[in-house]
Amino acid sequence: MDIKGSFGDLLQHHRKLTKDTTQNQRPLSQGRLAEELKNRAGFTFTYGTISGWERNTISISQDSRALLLAILKVLRHYGGLTRLDEANRLLRAGDHMPLNDAEAVDIYPHWQNKRPVTYSMKVASHEIQRAALPQRLELQGKDEVIDALNRQLAQQAGPQVAFLTGRGGVGKSAVATALAHTHLNSDIFKGVAWIPLNLPDDQPAENVIEQLTIRLGRWLQINHIHDANSAGREEMIRGALEAKPHLVFIDGVEAPAHTDVLNDRLNSMVGRSKFLVTSRTVPTHITQTYVYHLDEISVSESRALLKAHTTATNGIPAEDFTQEVAQKIHDSIGGHPLTLVLFPHLLKQHSLDRLLNAIETGIEGKHAFIYQRVWEMLSIAAKKLLMGLCFFGGLGANGDTLYNTCNLSRSELYQSIREIGQFGLLQTRGGLEEKVYNLHNLTIQFVQILVRGAAEQEPF
Repeated sequence: MDIKGSFGDLLQHHRKLTKDTTQNQRPLSQGRLAEELKNRAGFTFTYGTISGWERNTISISQDSRALLLAILKVLRHYGGLTRLDEANRLLRAGDHMPLNDAEAVDIYPHWQNKRPVTYSMKVASHEIQRAALPQRLELQGKDEVIDALNRQLAQQAGPQVAFLTGRGGVGKSAVATALAHTHLNSDIFKGVAWIPLNLPDDQPAENVIEQLTIRLGRWLQINHIHDANSAGREEMIRGALEAKPHLVFIDGVEAPAHTDVLNDRLNSMVGRSKFLVTSRTVPTHITQTYVYHLDEISVSESRALLKAHTTATNGIPAEDFTQEVAQKIHDSIGGHPLTLVLFPHLLKQHSLDRLLNAIETGIEGKHAFIYQRVWEMLSIAAKKLLMGLCFFGGLGANGDTLYNTCNLSRSELYQSIREIGQFGLLQTRGGLEEKVYNLHNLTIQFVQILVRGAAEQEPF
């Protein structure tokens, strides 16, 4: 919002727009602004001096250019100033010269482009937003975390960035998907955005931010997002998320370094919105971040999941998954949902006791053993499809792209889609006309290991 007024009025206005990361995202107090001026530029003032500036009882002289620039830097750093024209309006209100090119770049590199940054964007319809979300999956033992995260997302106070953490395959994406569908018709948010990240662990941290801002900028349909550099995209996204609050899900963060850079940078982009990130690791610094860790599911929850997924496998009858049987399976492979979903398929070829014994005595890791045996059950066409899907990572691909990639006929392709879908290996999102297929990160890593012939490596 642009306002008119005196230097003091504008200074107070932009100070109150800041978010102090050391004070639970509250605006910088007059005392904290004085503290920042001392720490960053060596100026020693009390909160009373800041109060005098804002009440226009104390003025800043024309020859105090360094002080003015320091004030602008602090306001820019904490989000109180977002545009070059706002900074120049503040200066002119106090009869000071506007920023020259060198000063503007020193405060914020993106301001070398003197064109004011605009935040024109469109909010996608609920139908488009729903089509962009993954399909909801059956959940077991996740009510507590969903309730806790729903409460956090609905609160106006407190951290605006949340991390849902846990080992691969425990259901982080499934929980996030359930939350995203729940908030599609929310009165709190104008829209729900789903951004799959799924970048290799060796990607530099800055590449993570670059990919995020490009993908989120596209989703928000921000004008000129492709014309801006990385810092400019961050600025434009912050303005858009300030203007129209969104709930943004960032899915598939793997490496600790990627988790930390997101934790560091998302707070500066969040505006009046909220971010929920699914990550294998907890951020190093969590003072201003909400973190919920997702554990494996219990024996009873494992039993319910096994019974739900055994009907279509023609394996043992669902009623044969007694609590005792579920306990044996849980003792062997743990409460790992992604692996438990695959387990009933193996019972089509092996008795339960023989299978559990083979898992315990096999040279492969337990989860690798199960993926290896499922791989052996698949048709050649289904294996080609899995390898093709690995190429696209968590972003996935539509049917036409897979047809041109996997060297399969149309009938082979869609038969393979049904085949691996029956195993619970396939994730889908999008509408009927543009359905996108992708694999869980853990499945991708296991397939790559299997293709290399090194199934003993467990990618956890």
